[in-house]
Amino acid sequence: MWPDQSAIAKCKKMNYCPSVFVLKPGQFVHINKGRLHAFRKLAPENLSENDCHAALRKEIIINENLEQVETVCLSIAWDWMYTGFTSEGINEEISSALLCAQLNRKKSKQSLGIPETSLLHMAQLSLAEVEHDKFKDDECSHLIPLSLSEISSNTFVPSPYTVLKGIVPSLEYLVKSHSKIVSQALEKKSDTGKERINVHLTPDAWENPDLCELDPFGNGDFFCKFCSQELSNVYMHCDGCEEILRKDFNVCANCHAEGCFRQHVQMHPLSNEKHSTVNHTGGFQRDRQVRCPCKRGPRCRKCGYCAGCSCRCHKWFTLHLRFMGIEGEQNLLNRAKAAIGDDMLACTEKVVAELSNANGHAASVNMLYRSISQVDSDNLKNNNTVDTKHEKALDVDNCVLTNKSN
Repeated sequence: MWPDQSAIAKCKKMNYCPSVFVLKPGQFVHINKGRLHAFRKLAPENLSENDCHAALRKEIIINENLEQVETVCLSIAWDWMYTGFTSEGINEEISSALLCAQLNRKKSKQSLGIPETSLLHMAQLSLAEVEHDKFKDDECSHLIPLSLSEISSNTFVPSPYTVLKGIVPSLEYLVKSHSKIVSQALEKKSDTGKERINVHLTPDAWENPDLCELDPFGNGDFFCKFCSQELSNVYMHCDGCEEILRKDFNVCANCHAEGCFRQHVQMHPLSNEKHSTVNHTGGFQRDRQVRCPCKRGPRCRKCGYCAGCSCRCHKWFTLHLRFMGIEGEQNLLNRAKAAIGDDMLACTEKVVAELSNANGHAASVNMLYRSISQVDSDNLKNNNTVDTKHEKALDVDNCVLTNKSN
């Protein structure tokens, strides 16, 4: 329900500063982290008199002569993840984002960001710049300098070393968890039985793009089919859906270990039939091959069991690596630690333990509510309020909520 004028008045009474405005073509608005906000496209019809945008919209419709024509309105939103400014603040931000993602998984909610993937690529970039700066006066002096090194000299942007130092604790947690998943998959690797696990150690990014349909750098199917968790570098891929349905069915290692795949999941856009050639049928329990009494065959060409009641293919999964091998992750972590040396954050072991424990229970929820402002407030101060008296009318209704105490 869109806020009305009484809701805006209540916000002001509760010591909030609501910014109610309309965004015009070519203009931008920056909404700080954690701000409650809502927006909608401007239409030519008038709003109810109690609507918080009623007067603003009426004025625009008259001034822009929009009574009869509704023009196409396209808005672009850039959702970004704030990293912090100091190493301590960066550590707090990254670890909090990872914890939020874990809490979202428990509620089967997809996170807005991709913190694990961002962490891996941030580590690669920051480490490359730190190692470049370390050796630029030695044998690497003849190489062309990284263009981002000049940007990092800006006093408002943390140096690559500061970023690397701040992300190492979270990176260590991520690499250890991925290493554990791969080692467990290798131990359970089997080529027989109703359920099977294979391990494909060649990263998707290394495959021939002309032969491999997967796009590891895309954003298509790299969220768990069941809990919506981000699949950053390690995930389980259903062989049956791939080879029979020609579709991607990806799940996280946790959901696979919990047996979530042992159920019927509709993959066909129109049919919900429980047949291995139509949908994911991980819930089949029978072991029938020839002359099956269900008469819903034929026999699966891959596993040899009845496709209508006993096919095993949708219980066969392959562990995939998306961007880099597990040795590459471990090497990335070791190089990052070597670059930081004895200057490691004192809270590294604590952060790793808290993130690891959060996978099993919510004992670390308090970490989510630790005030980031205590770390970085002296370094960066932001203000996202908009003065509607001096700004021109905009073409997208907006309502941004800010606390005066901030």
